[in-house]
Amino acid sequence: MKLFLLISLLFFVFSCTYTADDLQIRRVENEVDKIMEAMDLPEYGLVKLAKQGEYTGDFIQAGRDLIKAGSKMAGLEHHEAEFNQFSRNMIDAFKHFEKALESKDSNTIKQSWQLVQQSCVKCHDVYD
Repeated sequence: MKLFLLISLLFFVFSCTYTADDLQIRRVENEVDKIMEAMDLPEYGLVKLAKQGEYTGDFIQAGRDLIKAGSKMAGLEHHEAEFNQFSRNMIDAFKHFEKALESKDSNTIKQSWQLVQQSCVKCHDVYD
């Protein structure tokens, strides 16, 4: 029994020994997960409304909610340069989308929304 406890204790100690880099990576990845979850509901609404051809009213509000949630990615520094580039591309698409939403022009909003979707798909093709 003592041997089992010793082995269990050693396993626990070794499994908990992360480097500072490992902890930073886990923290950033956890934050990315939280941001993505916060973006799920507005994104779902945007997709649904876009299928209906509705690019004003509720679409504008959902777009603002998506931008608010997703803009938190700008402050994160992921350990992979490619991920950081995808994040920058998404933030750039959000800036364009935000201006389009302010215009309240359906065609402008639709085109900008497609750019946002493309930035999301490109990242999710690699990281999903």
